[in-house]
Amino acid sequence: MSEIPFRRMILRFPQSVPSAAALRIVAGLANDLRLELLGQFVPDRNLMYLRQHPLAREYRLHERKWSYIEQVDYSDQLHETIRIAERSFTELLHSVEISGRFEVAAGLPAGVEEDIHADDIVVVCEPENPMDQLGLPFLSAVEAALGAPGAVMIVPRRAGRGRGCVAALAAGSSDPVIAAAKEIAAAARERCLTVALREGGDVRSVTAELAQTAPRLVLVSRGALDGHEARVLWELASACQAPVLAIRSA
Repeated sequence: MSEIPFRRMILRFPQSVPSAAALRIVAGLANDLRLELLGQFVPDRNLMYLRQHPLAREYRLHERKWSYIEQVDYSDQLHETIRIAERSFTELLHSVEISGRFEVAAGLPAGVEEDIHADDIVVVCEPENPMDQLGLPFLSAVEAALGAPGAVMIVPRRAGRGRGCVAALAAGSSDPVIAAAKEIAAAARERCLTVALREGGDVRSVTAELAQTAPRLVLVSRGALDGHEARVLWELASACQAPVLAIRSA
């Protein structure tokens, strides 16, 4: 059996802590695949600046209007969020048999990607609070992950399967996603299933078929996402209620 093409999972904490269910999904996959697990909190310096700028405004959905951002010392809130994230990650490591560590990354989200390698999986989990999904830190984390050289795994808030097939969404028999899915399925002791992407169709055209397989993990090539990667990945992950791993084509 060949080895899987990854060595490390980098779990991003974009200013909020994911649900306990999402964290368990990530830990279970990392443990089964024997990957090092790195918890990485990425402070958004732009948000810190906005919180302290007297003219900054935000759109409040519940009030349906623009309002000036309340002037607060954001550092205290940031330190508390980091503390909660580190505690959640430490508790997570106690449930697995792999090595791991937690760090606070310096700089803006887009400035930490130089430490990401081709054999890394950058993980972004949907926030526990749906309103946080609309926030700047979360969106920045998704875009930064997609700009990194490694693979990207999106974990929806409602992902709850600890077991299930590894599904490969393939554009053809030579799609590298098939080989990667087989290797991951073997390492995780799951069956591998291939769902063909119809010629000329997009990922959305087979979402319902994928969801019916009740997958533990879905793999797709980045080239099949047709330039709308973030939105398509989230739609696919939410519909399947499972993590979606997007890998770069060779």
